[in-house]
Amino acid sequence: MFIAAEVEYESEYTLPLIAKEAELYGARTTVLTAYPASSNPANIPGLEALADADLAVFFIRYRTLPEEQFRHIRDYIERGKPVIGFRTSTHGFLYPKGHPLEPWNTKFGIGVLGAPWIKHYAYSSSTEVFVAPKARQHPILCGIPDRFHVRSWLYYVLPYPPKEAEILLLGQSVDPDFKPDATTEINPVAWTFKNYAGGQTFTTTLGHPEDFQVPAFRKLVMNAIHWALDVIPPASVMKPSTELPMQNGNVTRSYSSQTATEPWIPLTSVEEMAQTDYDVLIIGSGAGGGAALWRLCEQSKSRGKRIGMIEAGDLLVPTHARNLPTFNNTRFEQFIENPRYAEPVGKLWPDYPGARIFRALGGRTLHWYLMCPRLQPIDFKLWPISYQDLVSYYLTAEQIMNVTGAYARGSSLQETLLHRLHFGGFPDAADLPLAVDLAGTKYGQVHSNVFFSSIIFLAHALNRRPFDLAVNTRAVQVLTEKGKAAGVKVVTSDNKSYTIRAQTVILSASTFETPRILLNSNIPGESIGRYLVNHPTVVANAKINRNEFPEVLGNAAIMVPSTTDRKFMFFILGSDPLEYFWYQYEEKKLREELRLRFHGLATIEPRPENHVTLDPTRRDQYGVPLLKVQFSYSDQDKATIGELFSSIQAAASSMGLEFYEKPCLWPPGRDNHEAGTCRMGDDPSTSATNRYGQIHGIHGLYVADNSVLPLTGAANPTLTTVALAIRTVDYILEQT
Repeated sequence: MFIAAEVEYESEYTLPLIAKEAELYGARTTVLTAYPASSNPANIPGLEALADADLAVFFIRYRTLPEEQFRHIRDYIERGKPVIGFRTSTHGFLYPKGHPLEPWNTKFGIGVLGAPWIKHYAYSSSTEVFVAPKARQHPILCGIPDRFHVRSWLYYVLPYPPKEAEILLLGQSVDPDFKPDATTEINPVAWTFKNYAGGQTFTTTLGHPEDFQVPAFRKLVMNAIHWALDVIPPASVMKPSTELPMQNGNVTRSYSSQTATEPWIPLTSVEEMAQTDYDVLIIGSGAGGGAALWRLCEQSKSRGKRIGMIEAGDLLVPTHARNLPTFNNTRFEQFIENPRYAEPVGKLWPDYPGARIFRALGGRTLHWYLMCPRLQPIDFKLWPISYQDLVSYYLTAEQIMNVTGAYARGSSLQETLLHRLHFGGFPDAADLPLAVDLAGTKYGQVHSNVFFSSIIFLAHALNRRPFDLAVNTRAVQVLTEKGKAAGVKVVTSDNKSYTIRAQTVILSASTFETPRILLNSNIPGESIGRYLVNHPTVVANAKINRNEFPEVLGNAAIMVPSTTDRKFMFFILGSDPLEYFWYQYEEKKLREELRLRFHGLATIEPRPENHVTLDPTRRDQYGVPLLKVQFSYSDQDKATIGELFSSIQAAASSMGLEFYEKPCLWPPGRDNHEAGTCRMGDDPSTSATNRYGQIHGIHGLYVADNSVLPLTGAANPTLTTVALAIRTVDYILEQT
């Protein structure tokens, strides 16, 4: 039984993978986690199953379980059963002073695992691990190299574990440049121990998410499980059905064994791509990258161009997640928030705490909310191009993305609320344009992808002409020669480096990753990384009696657009946007009370002081500096946000809605609309690219993602990003 309940190291994702690996050897496993989230210290449902467990594996921290739950753990231990403990389990409990279970705050660490919590070395450090003297013949060390490196910063445990313990591995702290820190003592990092009740224990103070990517550590864990069960460890660890690549301490993407043998889209090895000279190489497969690939393949069918694309993430799902018939809203939310591929980078950025980077083929379009309003003509006032310059590309984008306002049109809920808005001070309220294919399958043409994703771009491209695609391949540096793009240096998930040559490079890696690549490449441009903008997002939930609406009730998808005087827009979604706005094979009961959600987006001033820069003190596993973010709202921004609050309240009143969750402002980054860090413009001192998305001064180097948008309007950026990507490709083809 695996028990994962802590908030530091994402054990709720790493331990299930170890459990799956154990199942390859015939084990039957159960994984328990805190409920409803790891942040709840007082509830781990299912602990009664310990009564039948042969082994308990703990990765816990600071729990305060009630006695009726804790007794299952105590009873298991006192039966003399084996235990494995990871890292924070040495301080697994934190009962308040005077509580009957307070002694277990230290007893679990010292008496069960062999060491208490004392301290750890710096978060920026990592650990060099080596086999302890005289321990080489221990069965847990079968197949373990004499030395290996892990991301975990070293725990200081001396003078523990007790002398009767057998120390297997020692560790020494190393600094971020992988140099041993001579000021640190060598400390035990793995040992076996017979606990106070006579049960065998294996303890390791390692367990950072990136550690589970290190083969030696995974082998160590699997050996320990076999040893604890009194089974001979395997000579080698089987390749599991899932891999666990990480980034910045967080699991970042889905798993790769099936993508290597049974891909649902043709893949090309990085080794083969490194032997190819490409006419165009696209970095990233989200909205901008997917649109660029489709347009290239559509417009160059007979030109014989060699086109390639690389994606930092893996193959995850072959469609928008809402199209999957096995998903309901709960499963969908768990999917898009899973740190295996949604890296919560906002944890590192106090000014931008809501940010996530989603790495998978298709990017965020695998879960986006499909809203596709255009920017208004007035929004282009500060752009180097006009609304008219983009109209034809908007039309092309809307056609390929199946943008329509008909999703809720005609329902009594939609029409009644629109009528109330029109006569309540919002005459421009309209059907919300969404990227949804409402056509039915007919005459053999299948329309199964109702909700649009970039995978549809790739499918169209694949049926126009061949292209090369590699996943799990991260661009770390753009190469240039004599002021021209020459290719990209890439690193694979197993840390192998390659160079892919290309005459034209299109960066579509994201508003954060594109400037990071450019800055790491020393590409000149004082505005690269600057002018970070977002959409301050205000959400609210309201209710209304169902009896106010005739049949057929249907749902609602309403847009109140921005205007010259209204520097924001908002949407109304219902009924019950979390449960009834879309669903698959569920029975939905009639509700007496209808629930609707307001989702408001404000514009902010583009300011150079809002920016991303490279952090000289922190690097990722590929040696690339991490980003730092500086961001704030100006007084003008705050005034606009206040107007948005007031407008939402006025709209609710006009429709007869009552708030049950009043309007609130999301933290910066949660909107997923960040833009501007490589914004277009005519002046290189205030922009990173020209009006076609080409980096100033570098021939053949282009940007086609949200980062190129000045985003001076309140509309969701995806449609505009796609339109601009199509325009950029047309320009590239004109030049060649």
